[in-house]
Amino acid sequence: MRHFYYILSCRQLVRSVGLLGILLLIPIITMAQADDVTIAVRLPSDGVKIAKGGEAKVTVTVTNISDHDVKIGGPYFSMVREGVREENVKRCDLFVGRIEPGGTLSFKYIKLKSGEARSFDYDLGKLFVKESFSSIDWFSPLLDEVGTGRYDMDSEVYVVYKGKKTLVSSSSFKVDVEAAENARCGKVRPE
Repeated sequence: MRHFYYILSCRQLVRSVGLLGILLLIPIITMAQADDVTIAVRLPSDGVKIAKGGEAKVTVTVTNISDHDVKIGGPYFSMVREGVREENVKRCDLFVGRIEPGGTLSFKYIKLKSGEARSFDYDLGKLFVKESFSSIDWFSPLLDEVGTGRYDMDSEVYVVYKGKKTLVSSSSFKVDVEAAENARCGKVRPE
């Protein structure tokens, strides 16, 4: 009889663990389905170098891979100094930028039908950046702000579906910057 109760309690434990596993899996599946778009960035064959008077052209292609229409805002860009981990970010390491002249904030959304793709051509040397620790929406030309060096950059879009807004990023790519001598963040990482 004791053996029978032992088997019964083991089955109950397995059933409880199974239910707990299902409850934990549902949010993970929901989060994975929030990414309704893919972002591909096509780079020049010789890499991306941002310098005064030069061109640093990239093409960002956003594709709606969902079975419904979405709206996208962007693309925008973010860049962090190479080798800097998120927990070690200091002033002048991380920047966000837009292409719009004067850095004006604009929240225009573009509708993408299911399966539709849209490509955007950018010259990254014409980015206006905002130093990410600033709470002021004030932008200035990228080469006047960032220091010379190598950065990890990605492209981002906001995806809106059923009133929910999600930020989706592309894969990271390397960018070499040759900044102006009087750039605010100088040529070395401040301590």
